[in-house]
Amino acid sequence: MIRSDRLLIAGTILGVCALVIWGMTIGDYPASANVFPAIAAGGVLLFGLMAMRGEPPNDDHAAITWSAILWLLAALPLIYLLGFRIGLPAYGFVYAIARRTGPFVALVVAIGIAAVIEILFVRVLSLSFHWGWLIAPLLR
Repeated sequence: MIRSDRLLIAGTILGVCALVIWGMTIGDYPASANVFPAIAAGGVLLFGLMAMRGEPPNDDHAAITWSAILWLLAALPLIYLLGFRIGLPAYGFVYAIARRTGPFVALVVAIGIAAVIEILFVRVLSLSFHWGWLIAPLLR
């Protein structure tokens, strides 16, 4: 029997991919405008397929949900104060340390996040990010 969580994941994958393909074909957008939706849909597809391979979640959904919400809320002040380029890698480092990985692994996670931000968002998509409330005065 198919579990309901796998149906939800499969439906989300199909929905996101269908909406991205529909959005890419409906308008006369330049090819550069289609890069981010295609990357996002590929990520949803990849992580969705990985989640479908996993074991069913445990019964303690409430504790996991609140933990995830609090970790997400913790990222917002870091991004506001330090900016996206510094705040998100710092958040990844702290999260990895809190998950009891070694400092080397946490550093690799932070460098990986910084590389993805710099290569994908800044170089490929040409997005400019505010440096943050604490960092911006230092750069003037």
